[in-house]
Amino acid sequence: MLFIAASATGLVFPEARGAEPRVVRFEVGLRLSDSAGAAIAAVADAALDAPATLVLVTGHTGPEGDPEANLTLSRERAEVVAEALRAAGLPGARILARGAGGSVPPQAGTSARRAEIRVVERRLLSAAAGS
Repeated sequence: MLFIAASATGLVFPEARGAEPRVVRFEVGLRLSDSAGAAIAAVADAALDAPATLVLVTGHTGPEGDPEANLTLSRERAEVVAEALRAAGLPGARILARGAGGSVPPQAGTSARRAEIRVVERRLLSAAAGS
């Protein structure tokens, strides 16, 4: 099975080895960037072509500010991406969304206002969860 993980700044899933995340950027708050639609559509298409996949959406924020507010914002960002994936035809049962707040700092050259989407085999997720 293929597993797709999406990260919207604030969501952390088990290590998805071999999966390159698709990054969805947010302007401010919950407003998706102009380029977000293409990334979301690409993930939805890939998942729809592989019925044995899941999509993981992780929301993130920067570390500045109130940690609880950041966690809430990151969860909301993940849900914005999840809703866009559902609107693109992906069944909600195949989407897992959660927030990581500011606990996962962005890698050099990436924005804290982001969501990440991965495509991974479901068996890799099961193995990671069991370790």
